[in-house]
Amino acid sequence: YAVIDRDSRGTPLEMLLLDPQRTMPTIKDGRLWYLTWIDDEIVRFPQRDVYHIKGLSHNGIQGMNVIDIMKDALGVGMAAQQFGGRFFGQGSNAGGILMIPGSFNDEKIRNTMNAWEQMTQGLQKAHRVALLQDGAKFQQLTITNDQAQFLQTRQYEIRATVGNIYGIPPHKLGDDTRTSHNSLESENQSLLDDCLNVWLKRHEREAKRKLLSPRERTNNTHFFEYNREALIQMEFDKKVNGIYRQTEMGLITWNEGRRMMNMPGIGPDGDKRFHPANWVEDGTEMPAKPAHTPPNQGGNAQQEPQND
Repeated sequence: YAVIDRDSRGTPLEMLLLDPQRTMPTIKDGRLWYLTWIDDEIVRFPQRDVYHIKGLSHNGIQGMNVIDIMKDALGVGMAAQQFGGRFFGQGSNAGGILMIPGSFNDEKIRNTMNAWEQMTQGLQKAHRVALLQDGAKFQQLTITNDQAQFLQTRQYEIRATVGNIYGIPPHKLGDDTRTSHNSLESENQSLLDDCLNVWLKRHEREAKRKLLSPRERTNNTHFFEYNREALIQMEFDKKVNGIYRQTEMGLITWNEGRRMMNMPGIGPDGDKRFHPANWVEDGTEMPAKPAHTPPNQGGNAQQEPQND
C-alpha cells in the first residue's frame, strides 16, 4: 500500500508507503476506502489515492498472505532442515543395539559404550569399520540417511514448495540439478513469464489507473512499462544481430539500437529511420518498362524511299 500525495490540480507528487499490517481496505456506501493507523489515529483514504498491489484474493479487495496459505507446505522443508541439523550435529551414523552375550558389570558397560562412541561418533569417523569383541553384535535400528531420501527431500522442498508457490525457477533458489549453461536463458525467460511478469503487469495497470490523468489515459500520451530487456540477456552475437535486423527493417533507429547496447547516441543522424529500398506495398509496384529495341543494322534494313 502507498498513499498518493497530490497537488491542488490532482497531479501526483509522491507516494508514501503504508504499513500493510495496519492498513485495511473496506467497502462503505458502495465505495472502496482504505483505513490505516498513523500515530495511533485512524486515517481514511479514497480508492483513487491509494496505490495498492494485491495478490490472490478471496474478496477482490484484499490479497491473502501467501506464507499463511502455504505454511503447511513450507513446514515440510523446515522439518527436514531441523532433522538435518540434529542428524549431523549428533554425527552418529550407527544407531542401533549392541547385543552382548552374558552380562557385564557397570564399569565394563561404561567402558564398552565409551569405546563404541569414540569409534563411531563424529563426521571424521563416519563409515569406519567397527571392531566388536566378546561375541558382541550390532543391530541397526534406524534407516540410513540415503534410505530416508534426505537429500531428495531437501531438493523437493525447493522445487515443490517455494519454487512452485512463487513460480521461481529452482536454480534461482540454489538448486542447479536440472539446469545447464545452455538453458539459463530459457530459465530467466521462465522467471519473467511465470513469476515477475505477473507482478510487473499489476504495477503497470495500477500506475495507469491512479497516476495518470483522465486525458492522459484517453489520449494514450503517457504509459508505464518496466524494462524487461534488462533481465533477459542473450549472447552478444545474437543481441547484435537482433538489433541490426530491427534497424534494417526500420523498427528502431541507430540511436535506439545503441541505447540497447548501453552506448551513447551519435547525434541527429542516429535518429533517422531507414528501410530496405526494394520493399514496396502490395499493389503499388511500378509498371514494367518496355524492352528497348535496337535499330536495324546490316543489309536487311529497309531504306526509306528517296524523293526525286
